[in-house]
Amino acid sequence: MADERMRELFLSGKTTDRTYRGETLGKVYADVRAKKNDIVGCLAGDLGRPAKECALIYSSMIEKPARIAAKKDWTKWRWLAPVLPDFITTGRVYRKPLGLVLIEAD
Repeated sequence: MADERMRELFLSGKTTDRTYRGETLGKVYADVRAKKNDIVGCLAGDLGRPAKECALIYSSMIEKPARIAAKKDWTKWRWLAPVLPDFITTGRVYRKPLGLVLIEAD
């Protein structure tokens, strides 16, 4: 059921809106921070590691990527450095919330 709703949301195109993505990623980050103790406890139980070690795993592999994703503008295009032998060309990388979808040479 949830998979169908996620697919419908994706196909609607709503997820490509920058504002929507920013708000949603901000909510994910807030949820991750609010549930830190629960996540660390689950990691400790699943991995059989001490809670302090799992807190480090939480910080580096869960909280930090969520924070970066919530703050970074993934849809902004950037220049693509030329590569030999096509050194005289330039290019741009256009990012979409779907991932890297287009590289266009000028």
